Amino acid sequence: MNTATQYKATNPTPCSEEEYWDLLEVLPPRRWCRLGVWEVFYMMEPITDTLYHWGAKHIPSNTHYQFIDSATISAHDLLNKLTPVTPSPKKESNNG
Repeated sequence: MNTATQYKATNPTPCSEEEYWDLLEVLPPRRWCRLGVWEVFYMMEPITDTLYHWGAKHIPSNTHYQFIDSATISAHDLLNKLTPVTPSPKKESNNG
């Protein structure tokens, strides 16, 4: 199968903290930055000429995600991609 057609950009899917750290530490990360409540990066080794493995961490909830996309995706498009998986804030219980 042709690698270029085998891989396509994907939506973020949950991954374990261990999987997230494996992505982060296997090679030096690229574009490792904070976008609002998200920490994102991609692995420097490409899957294809234009696609890379991305890791994302929702900082307040400490939840982790992975997906495939272009290295040149804009910050705006990254946030749009992550918005559907953003955990809802937990409401504090008022027992009293």
